Amino acid sequence: MKRLLLLTVFLITACEPLEKPMGIIEGPFLIRDGVYFKQSTNKHVTGEIRTFHENGQLHESAHFRDGIKTGLNEFFSDSGLLSVSVMYKNGLKEGIEERYNSDGALRWVITNAKDKRNGPFVYYKNSGGIYHKTEGHYLNDVRHGSWTSFYPDGKKGSVSNYLNGKSNGVFETYKTDGQVVTSWECEKGKPANIPPINDTPPWEWDEQDRIFHQLSLDGFHDLCASGYPNSID
Repeated sequence: MKRLLLLTVFLITACEPLEKPMGIIEGPFLIRDGVYFKQSTNKHVTGEIRTFHENGQLHESAHFRDGIKTGLNEFFSDSGLLSVSVMYKNGLKEGIEERYNSDGALRWVITNAKDKRNGPFVYYKNSGGIYHKTEGHYLNDVRHGSWTSFYPDGKKGSVSNYLNGKSNGVFETYKTDGQVVTSWECEKGKPANIPPINDTPPWEWDEQDRIFHQLSLDGFHDLCASGYPNSID
């Protein structure tokens, strides 16, 4: 009998989850200095809070521990499609963040650390149903290192370089056959050289060449000064 009792206790213990899943918490809530409290008990919220669109579709799912966002936070459109997915730790963005277009297609992916963009970044631009990809890196919310944009077939379209958010190094744009269309260099946000003009005569430029050559020499000076915006949407 003792042996059976011990076995029963072991089975119950082994089947019990290591950490119980946090349940959905219903409001209303009080918010003090960014910390969530359940109004009826005045205790910190630990669990999942959900909000909804007027049509009943889920709008946001946020997880809290001791009143502070910790874990997965998701936003949805009123049609039910995921629009934002971001991880939190102690109230700060930490880990992977994903944003989606209104059609549900992935727009970009970034790595966060202590509520700042810190790490690899991949951006997908929808142009007439064709997606162009850009890959780069952020350091403390600003562009840092090499950034590369690609044509839909995976070939390089442009390369740019940054140092702590400022244009620094070679910037080049390419035709689909790999030929360099424009090339210039910046140093800490200032032009380091005058970009050469492609030897191909204008009457032989294709549409891609015309787009790239719309940049004037003054434009290159502006690009070195500002690069591309550090913000993303």
